[in-house]
Amino acid sequence: MTTVEEPESAESAESAGLVAQVQRAAEDARERAVVWWKSPADRTAKVHQAYREDVGGAVDALKRLGIESSLTRGVRASVLEFHKVRQATSLRLRLMGAYWIVLQLVVAYRSRVLVPAIPDYVADLQERAESTLAELSILWEPVVFLMWGFFALLGIGVVLILLMVNVAVLSFIFLRDARRSHPVVAIVRAVAACGAVQGTSGPARAEALRNMALGMSEVVAQLERAPRLCRLSRRAGRRKNAQRHVDRVLRRLGAAHDAVHRTGDPALAPLAALLVLVVARYADSRVLGLLDEEQLRGYPAPRRDMEWLRLALLAFIVAAGALGAGLLAMSDPVTMVLILSAGVVGVALLYRRNLGRGLSRLDIWRGL
Repeated sequence: MTTVEEPESAESAESAGLVAQVQRAAEDARERAVVWWKSPADRTAKVHQAYREDVGGAVDALKRLGIESSLTRGVRASVLEFHKVRQATSLRLRLMGAYWIVLQLVVAYRSRVLVPAIPDYVADLQERAESTLAELSILWEPVVFLMWGFFALLGIGVVLILLMVNVAVLSFIFLRDARRSHPVVAIVRAVAACGAVQGTSGPARAEALRNMALGMSEVVAQLERAPRLCRLSRRAGRRKNAQRHVDRVLRRLGAAHDAVHRTGDPALAPLAALLVLVVARYADSRVLGLLDEEQLRGYPAPRRDMEWLRLALLAFIVAAGALGAGLLAMSDPVTMVLILSAGVVGVALLYRRNLGRGLSRLDIWRGL
């Protein structure tokens, strides 16, 4: 079983925040990268180690919080599947990824524009730098060196960006199956983060609360785009109902998370209990019943604001009407009537029962 180490001083807590998020993102990107050089035995050992860290951390947190329920067999199987797909990538996929990288190198080498021009460009830059340094005074030489250093770092940054793009593309292709279980792993890690907050104080508590907030934000991000919701049929409104239910569940989890900041440790156990219930039902594909209706009472689904989409479509309709009226080459009064007619038709189609609010949107074009 794993435990979360507390920071030794206040300086370690102060270094968190944005820096901690960047470090966590970099670590996650490194873990997502395909491991090419490891043997199957090493990858299998990595799978079991990661599985023990996630499941063991959540189990320890539940014991610390005094929650009797534990992780179900379906949750454990989903966590194991997630790490298997991430680490034990098949040889066929790794060969495909290697072929993709080599193909890019071959295309760059056979390029008749970029590659042959690089040595000449570097030589020209070197000659220009030597002539510039010879003409400038010694006071300006450090500025020139700093400028050339900046451009060198910029070139290295471009290469790193291209490398990250390749890793992201390969990871997106290879980890397609792992995304099915990613919400389960995110919730399990959030449970472990809740247990790490229990009994802490001072800078250590601030660090633990920050980690819990990051874990909860990952839970929200994963549940909002959960693959098991996307696979539901649109017939009979199943996907829409599931999305509305998930929105209510997220509001309930958000309220439980806010209670931790209001009341402290007594609110950790209810939050962890909700997370355990949600992850157990999600692992069993009960996406329409992640929480009971009694637990969601008082948490209606938020209404989605689609006003921006209506305004964009209305602008498109008015622009199309103006273009059509201009092609007809009518007089100015007739052209204006045609444009306003197109706007009224667009309002009638987009706003329907809210015609008053829709007609007020036409005031934008009245002054044109």
